[in-house]
Amino acid sequence: YVKAISLGKHSLEDALNDDGMQRVRVRRLLLAVPGIGRAKAKAILEQLGIDWDRRVSKLGSNQRNAIVILARKAAGDVDD
Repeated sequence: YVKAISLGKHSLEDALNDDGMQRVRVRRLLLAVPGIGRAKAKAILEQLGIDWDRRVSKLGSNQRNAIVILARKAAGDVDD
């Protein structure tokens, strides 16, 4: 999924909800999103109070949704 996200073949939301991605760190998925680098990824996680080392399996559904929304904004996919 990480490579597929960077190529635009899969969405961050798909990856966050895939059972096979539960052991992956959230930052790794965020860094795969085009337009999001280390600084933006860190800012998203800090804004949500999520630790830099958190794994996908430890996220709640509200956190997953918030990550997707903020990632879209940070990557420039959504105007707000």
